[in-house]
Amino acid sequence: MSVGQIPNEWRKAIITPIAKGGLAFDVSNYRPISLTSVVCKIMERVVIKCLLLYLHQHKLISQQQHGFLTE
Repeated sequence: MSVGQIPNEWRKAIITPIAKGGLAFDVSNYRPISLTSVVCKIMERVVIKCLLLYLHQHKLISQQQHGFLTE
């Protein structure tokens, strides 16, 4: 693994079907759920927080771009 790459273990997911309701034998009544690495999720949050802080401090994100921001 070189610098800047995500570890292979972080990119793996366990995909499991979850019933939405209805008849159990009907495949369309299930949706896939991906169980991913907790460490990767934590790292994503750290990167997002640092990136948003930088964008706000340098006024690179406008008030009109607030749709998906938590702040």
